Amino acid sequence: MPVLVPISDQHFTMIDFTLEERTLDAIFSQWAADVVNPTPYTAIGGDDGISLIDAPALWPGGRDSLSVAYEGGIEVTPLYFGAGTSFTANLASNGINRYQSMDTGRRVALIYHPTGLDSGLSEFSGIRNSVVGLFRGSYNRTGEGVKFVARAVAGKRVEVAVDNTAAAAGVTVKAVVFAGTSVVSVADVGTIPRGQRYLIQMTTRGGAVSGTVVDQAGAPAARRVVIHERETGSVVGRGMSGTDGRYSIDVSLLPGKVMYVIALDDEVAPLTNAVIADRVVLQ
Repeated sequence: MPVLVPISDQHFTMIDFTLEERTLDAIFSQWAADVVNPTPYTAIGGDDGISLIDAPALWPGGRDSLSVAYEGGIEVTPLYFGAGTSFTANLASNGINRYQSMDTGRRVALIYHPTGLDSGLSEFSGIRNSVVGLFRGSYNRTGEGVKFVARAVAGKRVEVAVDNTAAAAGVTVKAVVFAGTSVVSVADVGTIPRGQRYLIQMTTRGGAVSGTVVDQAGAPAARRVVIHERETGSVVGRGMSGTDGRYSIDVSLLPGKVMYVIALDDEVAPLTNAVIADRVVLQ
């Protein structure tokens, strides 16, 4: 069953943990085929550290970066602000040794740490564009032999395939919510035995909203469409309707929440907002 991890009142992730048959090379090659006009990542790595790298925003209006931890982990932050400072997170009671985090405010860390070992990022490379950030690396400072391939897809999800080639006690996978330097919650995702490979999917969307936009004459129209949570007014999805007026837009919202949908009418200046759905409940 997926693990639901609330990050804030408006943000969450659903985490799936499944056995993966493809090799990491096969996964990287398959995912890389979708990255058009890529820019290479700068190499990072070391022991007891963490780096902020460019990546597409996972939430509407969110930050266009995430953090890669040298002890085995990826941290994603819903909202944009400047880069924070690194610190040693106290997670020993949760079975995670020497984890280094970065204080970027309220965030979730997906940590895949070799049980009982001191890890370090020994290899890192990848490519990115405005839609996908794709990277891979190895943790082998003390012979732990943990390898990973990860991608972040704009507005949708983070996926990490982790291969435990050597760690006899397994690789512990947890989702940790931080607020600044404090631990808010820790959720157990699973353990990867030696010789096995798992795919971890962190979904930031709760579903999709569909409908049709018509112009003032009642004809189907291509328009920019923005979806707001009704309670807070926050933007939870945005996209375009086609020439037939139809749209289907992913939203970052928990099922059961209520939304309203606005089409932005470019026909007449100044820009006119037209409410096309006043109350939509995400199923």
